[in-house]
Amino acid sequence: MTAPRPRSRRCVRDEVSCGVGTTPRRIGQWPAVDIPEPALLWFVLARMRSFAAIAILVLGMSLAAQESNGAQDQTATSGHYRVRAESLTGIGPKSNGPYHFRFTCEEAGLGTYHQLGTFERTWNTRASFRMSLVMSPSGNGFLLGTSMDHKVLLLGCDGRVLADLQPARATARVSLWVRDAQTFWLRGLEGFDARRAEVFVPFGEVLTEGHTDPGAKVAAEAAAPRWWPIAADERAFRTRMLTWTPAIGERDRDAALDAIARLCSQNDAAHPTAMRALSKMGWSAVEPLETAIAAATTRAEARARLVAVRQELDRLACGHRDPWRNLDLLWRLGKHVDVAYREASALQLARILPEGVEPKAEWFADHRLTLRWDKEAVRYIEIKLR
Repeated sequence: MTAPRPRSRRCVRDEVSCGVGTTPRRIGQWPAVDIPEPALLWFVLARMRSFAAIAILVLGMSLAAQESNGAQDQTATSGHYRVRAESLTGIGPKSNGPYHFRFTCEEAGLGTYHQLGTFERTWNTRASFRMSLVMSPSGNGFLLGTSMDHKVLLLGCDGRVLADLQPARATARVSLWVRDAQTFWLRGLEGFDARRAEVFVPFGEVLTEGHTDPGAKVAAEAAAPRWWPIAADERAFRTRMLTWTPAIGERDRDAALDAIARLCSQNDAAHPTAMRALSKMGWSAVEPLETAIAAATTRAEARARLVAVRQELDRLACGHRDPWRNLDLLWRLGKHVDVAYREASALQLARILPEGVEPKAEWFADHRLTLRWDKEAVRYIEIKLR
């Protein structure tokens, strides 16, 4: 009698008869095997570990691909303004440092964009590089955060640092997380710290101490970063500048010219009080200062002191050229958490918007690009489009 042929693994899986005594089964069905419960448990766990290892490997490959994307061009838009970051060393995986970017700030016009300023920045590293941008809705600059710096800066359209959004704790590190033009926040990087802090971009001002993401773990040693509050005198200066008018400038002109004369004199003892007087005048001192700086008769050392005062006024205004008639700034300050800002912006909008206009969101969105400043009327007028 001929012995039966041994069954192969394929015979068990396929619905065929492979010898004497075999039983046909559905395709893909494994034979029932009695496995002890402990062994079955270990078998399941081993399979789960295999799947987990594969998933981790795939995730790691995905992250590695993201890390190796190299330099990338970026654009961030907010309201009628945008900033473009263009890599000057190429883009893609082959552009892995050193990194060199040109930043260009622009304002939207009727069918086109007008350049507000441009500058370049470099990072001399070949490490993985990530960059986040948030354009200011009032056009004075943008927030910049990178994986190299672990801090967030408010940069002007000409590249000047208008504000450094660093926590009060010197060892704290922060990053800028951006979801879209309206959703972004600062977040700590220490331990498992996932606390957020919201920012009023036009002033580079942190509005909250930070709150924790739902379900996030926060290490005890990585408490929410404590941010330096805006100084009371700076806040008072900004409130005054929001309600400034040319009439106030005319009233203060003689006092500004007197302070400038003392600052340009050779009496060193008079310089500190003159500088304080000009800073306190705020926007009333801007035009007389710029005239004196441009004058050919101004000595070099005196010009340096005048420039220092003008730069301080610009810093206090966070780079806004004419904050008292910047509609985008005034409009957004109407929703600020500070009551003084809200009241000042409401008063100024009533002064400078066309007569009879009630500042509502719908009207502002429809007429923003058709408003022009009338120097004689000291208010905006609406132009007719053909």
